[in-house]
Amino acid sequence: MLVLRQYERKSYRRFVEFLQEAFGVGEFLGLSRLQHYTTLQKVAARLSHGQASYYYAKRFKLRRKFLKISVYVDMKRQIICGIKIRHRRRNDNIDFIPLLERAVRLVPVHTVVADRGYDSEQNHVATENLRIQDTIIHPRYEYLQCERPKDSTER
Repeated sequence: MLVLRQYERKSYRRFVEFLQEAFGVGEFLGLSRLQHYTTLQKVAARLSHGQASYYYAKRFKLRRKFLKISVYVDMKRQIICGIKIRHRRRNDNIDFIPLLERAVRLVPVHTVVADRGYDSEQNHVATENLRIQDTIIHPRYEYLQCERPKDSTER
């Protein structure tokens, strides 16, 4: 709901009014009832972190807060198919397969494009097992030269 509110560029109050008037949007989002606009404000405040500068955090020995978000988006339909928000630093690979499996249940997936944080053999095997035709993940160590192993007959 917060992403849709941002997309529609509405205030929290106007967005809840919009949802009341928009037929089927609440049902599509899986809402049994609409929340009060202050509930959306509180959730947004909980998800956002403070914006202390690097100097301020270093000077007063504050721990900088961190927010990590992994999103699977169907670019043709412009639909968010899966989202995972973490409040700690974690490896990208942890969320790749669960998000991909959730997305495959929602929409047909033909191509996966990801950054090099998702480059692992496990992720490539998972896309093959889910019968996804193309996987475009930039290699993590693209500067390394890889040679094909020689057959024993070539020696």
